[in-house]
Amino acid sequence: MAQYSWEALTAKYRGWQAPAVEVSIDGQPLLDREWRLQSLQCSLSTGIEASVCTLVLGNVYDRKNSRFTCENILTLGASVRVSLGYIKASLVFVGYLYEIEYELGETASVTLRCMDVKGAMMGSSFITEETTFRKGIRSMFSGPHARGYSILCSAPAMENLPELDRLISFDTSGLDDFGFLRQTAELWGLECFVRQGNLLLRKKPQSKTSVVEFSPGDFHSLSASFSTTGYVHMVRVRGGTDDERDGEKKRVSAQAENANPLAPAGSKAARVLNRVAEFYVPSVRDSKGAKERAEGELRRRNQSGNVRLSLRGLPDLFPGDSIDLRGISPKINGKYYVTEVTHQFNETAFSTWAVCRKG
Repeated sequence: MAQYSWEALTAKYRGWQAPAVEVSIDGQPLLDREWRLQSLQCSLSTGIEASVCTLVLGNVYDRKNSRFTCENILTLGASVRVSLGYIKASLVFVGYLYEIEYELGETASVTLRCMDVKGAMMGSSFITEETTFRKGIRSMFSGPHARGYSILCSAPAMENLPELDRLISFDTSGLDDFGFLRQTAELWGLECFVRQGNLLLRKKPQSKTSVVEFSPGDFHSLSASFSTTGYVHMVRVRGGTDDERDGEKKRVSAQAENANPLAPAGSKAARVLNRVAEFYVPSVRDSKGAKERAEGELRRRNQSGNVRLSLRGLPDLFPGDSIDLRGISPKINGKYYVTEVTHQFNETAFSTWAVCRKG
């Protein structure tokens, strides 16, 4: 059962009346000044890319004194927090200001572009004296080589991830902090994203209570697509050991099989889709490591069904949540995992778009 029905959300948001927005720059309210927020868009994702937020401000130019009134107040690198809601706003984005664009014509505006902490990690060379993945990531946040990332978020908890206690198995020379984090996530099939200022590095949850249940009439529009692109039935990983008894090195291998195949077992379609991806990974030294790599690659590859929803502004919906679809069609009904959420707020409307995958 979902945490909220649509009726419960309608009651919580008091009939979707009085949309609210709050923005702070380095802890100072942005909208308490004479500036007017013309539009805001926050694009959030469970993907490895940074989540972004764009704000457009009006009433920002003093024609009498020929100057933008915000140019001495807004600073590149300043921390940014954005909250959305109805009557009372709740936090949806934490990041930093990476670009400011000034426009002057018949009207004037200033556009602020922000990214989450992963943007700050780009271009900052990865430097560590640690030898395991876990310690390498923690060294970005504390210790002699720590950056200022803790201003934007804390180090990820990395719970229930024993694979991160393994030795770093790829060349880190030339990598920036973001590159190391990205390669680590891809290596082990992990999600790496920011939610409300918390950096998450984790396996996709296998079972999770849905945040909300949607039925026809609860959304503006829905589109669903199902595809075999990227699908594999099985991933097999082989590696080597240092055991050279009998004159040759012993090999290790393991495999991971899709528990939810696209076609019924034994059918012609199942035979067509019986794709097996095989990898030889020299750094894999035992069966446990091979199994972890195979499971990670299977998680990364298999995304067969996707739904796009257009909704009223829904500030409580985040990437990494689950939702239920009911009463639409047997093929489409079921639980979906939210991978992308985009909030748009302007002077007349507050809307949300969500991209979800089946399962």
